[in-house]
Amino acid sequence: MKLTEEDKAALTEFRRTLHQYPELSGQETETPKRILQFLAAAPPDEVIQPAGKTGMLAVYDSRKAGPTVVIRGDMDALPIQERGKKEHFSKRPGIAHLCGHDGHTTMVAALGLLYGRQRPSQGKVVLLFQAAEETGQGAAWMVKDPQLKALKPDFFFGLHNIPGVPEGQVLLREGGFNAASQGMEIQLNGATSHAAEPWNGRSPMKAMTEILLGLEALPERSAYKQYTLVTIVHALLGEAAFGISPGYAEIRATLRSYHDDDMKLLTHRAELLINQVTDKYRLNYAVQYREVFPAVVNAPEAFRHLKNAAKERAFEVQYPEDPFGWSEDFSHYNQLAPSAFFGLGAGVNQPELHNEHYDFPDIITEAGVEMFLGTIESALSS
Repeated sequence: MKLTEEDKAALTEFRRTLHQYPELSGQETETPKRILQFLAAAPPDEVIQPAGKTGMLAVYDSRKAGPTVVIRGDMDALPIQERGKKEHFSKRPGIAHLCGHDGHTTMVAALGLLYGRQRPSQGKVVLLFQAAEETGQGAAWMVKDPQLKALKPDFFFGLHNIPGVPEGQVLLREGGFNAASQGMEIQLNGATSHAAEPWNGRSPMKAMTEILLGLEALPERSAYKQYTLVTIVHALLGEAAFGISPGYAEIRATLRSYHDDDMKLLTHRAELLINQVTDKYRLNYAVQYREVFPAVVNAPEAFRHLKNAAKERAFEVQYPEDPFGWSEDFSHYNQLAPSAFFGLGAGVNQPELHNEHYDFPDIITEAGVEMFLGTIESALSS
């Protein structure tokens, strides 16, 4: 199966339409409709919608025995104002596709065009259009949805475009591909007082300072298996009032590690630090976690199909020494079946992901489709 020149032009137009109408995590209501409109000429055998909250599943069934292969494309955009000049500029202020999910969705929709014309040789191909990857919720929603489980998946595959890598080059890594991460929110509660009499209150200022410095120092300890990182992303102390000694502080930090075990240890040490410091300064505290991403670890039985596809389709392949430090919620699919994830070069001079000038390069769409086709072919014949 091959994309025609007419297909390629239609895919570019489709991707740029998605770019103009981005939707935030958990609010993807129009995007699935646009996908179905695009696939109207080559409809799936079954559409399951909604699935995973605001996601969607499109099933292409050979009506023959064989594996069920699921290909995931994420649909959500970011709460960032796009910059630059282009005809397909985002029409929604403060929201933009600056991570390339419009391109990922387009690649997966392209598979629908092809399998709509010619069903898989055996088994089923399921196109999974996922919501809320950016917040770490969408894959978890999908995994909990009995509609996906009922399809009895045998494999899950996904990809992400990678700026800074030559266009169309494939990045493969056995084992860990992306770091685990989670957002840590810390609230410190003391007691306010008049700024002329700070001794009558319990300011969290000193505790906040110790916690900020202590959190950033946690990765320096040598007990971790591999890379860990703590990044302070936000800090707030009291109110902007010269007459008040503060009684409240807030810290937000992102914790990262290549291994889930290291994340547990890093989290434990962070909580121990907070407990010790707040006890020292007689403060109350609360800790919450948001945007929790387990590490993406490629299952060997799924990863071999990525290797087969790259070889059979003659891709130039790069094997990164370490996992990527950014996170992906694709890891959740390993709960249902073996899964594997790969990277696709977006261009050496392409702006970085989440940069206000980023725009998915349409020239790599065909490469992503080819890599998926080869992977599906290998998995269906297993």
